[in-house]
Amino acid sequence: FKSLDNHVIQDEASFEVNKNCKAQCDGAPARARLAAAAIVEPTEALAPSLRVTTPLFASVTVLIFGQYPQSVPPRSDIQFLLQRGGATVCGTLAAFVHVAAQSTKASRKEKNLVAVCSAKEYVDELYDSVVVVGSTEKSMRDVCAACHICVVSTAWVLDSVGNYKMQPLEDSFD
Repeated sequence: FKSLDNHVIQDEASFEVNKNCKAQCDGAPARARLAAAAIVEPTEALAPSLRVTTPLFASVTVLIFGQYPQSVPPRSDIQFLLQRGGATVCGTLAAFVHVAAQSTKASRKEKNLVAVCSAKEYVDELYDSVVVVGSTEKSMRDVCAACHICVVSTAWVLDSVGNYKMQPLEDSFD
């Protein structure tokens, strides 16, 4: 508290926790802090792995699907984390399918399509949904396969935020 009495602001980097039991990589607090401060120019003092040039989820379009029981963070919290990280969140399945159908093979390499579900039962419900693409009815399972939509759990979002590094996109429920 001496620093407060002396009106001195301490460098917060000295107080960051690195490599705790859940974080998989080093430097997550620094990456998050630098992104929040909008520092995008690499500096000599900053290791390449800590340099931040784009928001965490800048290349992600997301559908948050299914119910979110009390054992997982609420849907609104997951949506907040994704939006603050730069993701585009589609409010409905129809809007998400429209974005997926409009994306080309080239744009899919730049834009990741992700459906976030809280549990396996909602993945099954998502896959069993019938959607209209153009004028044709298709199963969502076929749309996911054709458009390379990855279905992940809420843990993927939390791990990405906790490490301040987007985790590999792999279907979480296979």
